[in-house]
Amino acid sequence: KVIRFEWCNDFSAARNAGLELAKGRWFMFIDDDEWFFDVTPIADFIKSPISDKEDWANYQTRNYLNEDFSKYTDAWATRLIKLNKYRRFIGKVHEYITNIDGTPYLIDAMVGHTGYIFKNDEEKAKHDERNISLLLNAMRDEPDELRWWVQLLQEYDDLGDRDKERELCINGIKLVKNRNGEAMDRCRGIFASDLIRIERSESNWREAVKQYERVSKERRYRNVAKAYMELDVAQAYFYLEEYDNCIKHAKAYLKYYEKLTEYNNQAFLKLSEENPNIVMTKKE
Repeated sequence: KVIRFEWCNDFSAARNAGLELAKGRWFMFIDDDEWFFDVTPIADFIKSPISDKEDWANYQTRNYLNEDFSKYTDAWATRLIKLNKYRRFIGKVHEYITNIDGTPYLIDAMVGHTGYIFKNDEEKAKHDERNISLLLNAMRDEPDELRWWVQLLQEYDDLGDRDKERELCINGIKLVKNRNGEAMDRCRGIFASDLIRIERSESNWREAVKQYERVSKERRYRNVAKAYMELDVAQAYFYLEEYDNCIKHAKAYLKYYEKLTEYNNQAFLKLSEENPNIVMTKKE
């Protein structure tokens, strides 16, 4: 059944228009630039007794980055939820679903996605600018919602606007300064580590070191952010030919890397035990 929807610069509004008319047990959404490699795992899950016990499920998205499909990234995507009158999509862009708790069931299915392939730089810039405009509107509506800050940071990075990235990171650090919690620590680490990465990406090695010295005094970072900081400042010291400092921070990075690898291995085993149908390939 095709329903008409007048575009209003709001992806959640479009998703919710379909969600409101959906019937049955499960709701799945997929875009016009995506396709399943094989739908059998999805059908098997829906028909199995397991689906009666689960509330939401993820499958993998393969995001192709070039026209010959030789470059891509894989990520788990939440695109399958049980229908519930309290669930809604939120966000003008990079929308998410409310009122889902716990952990998702993982389905061994994959969709291809070509939304990151552009004909030329002009088309890509137009896409980025559209997202930036929608995110700025979202931030005006919800100025304390850090999800939009992080998404906007990614858009500025993709567009190569380093000045806007710096400004956003500095303001973001101020916003989370007196806020605690795991989500705050994650965002705090993103803003701080990106300040170092920005200078490193422009070969401003001394400024990268200065940024590291400024932000590393904070202790409420997660290990992923700490690892990025150590790796970037190690590279900066290498190009400054300060090799003792380079080795020092490279060793610090490796310690965090070992911790993260151990954590990921444990998470991998847990996912495998909880999802007996899935065949996961461990990446070194």
